Amino acid sequence: MPKLIIAFAGPIASGKSTLSEAVARLLGASQRSFGGLVRREASRRGLDHSRLTLQSLGAELHSSLGPAGMVEHVLADVDGLSVTVDGVRHLDVHHCLKAAAENYLLVFVAAPEEVLSHRRHGRSRPESKSSSLHETESQLEQLRAAADHLVSSDATTVDEAAAAVVALTRSSSA
Repeated sequence: MPKLIIAFAGPIASGKSTLSEAVARLLGASQRSFGGLVRREASRRGLDHSRLTLQSLGAELHSSLGPAGMVEHVLADVDGLSVTVDGVRHLDVHHCLKAAAENYLLVFVAAPEEVLSHRRHGRSRPESKSSSLHETESQLEQLRAAADHLVSSDATTVDEAAAAVVALTRSSSA
């Protein structure tokens, strides 16, 4: 298991994946995603990759694998001492990730609704506001409250936010 896990939570189109990838690059860390796990399973089953299908499948996997099983699948092939994981949607998954590493940091990525809406509509598969209301998004406020660090993705550049997260990891492990 990795010694450092930096997990990212936040609403759809907040910039979780972008920030997670930038932090992984700065640290030379592996980068994993719960969304990637769900998309691979959807492909394996021959399902489409619409937001509703992926959210429903994610809920099914959370129920059938349990939070520890989801974490185990996401971290299964991590090579190295540190990993970033984006797409945390459940408090119990957050707790399992926290238990899986010596050092853990939960980063919540936020943006105003008008920014999120603009980003959702700018995607190759535009997503409606209703996707933000799916049951898989219901614990975001609790995750925000549990976060060690909050990033407002509309108020800072990705590079600035990534540098701030990396600085936090260095101060917390010192």
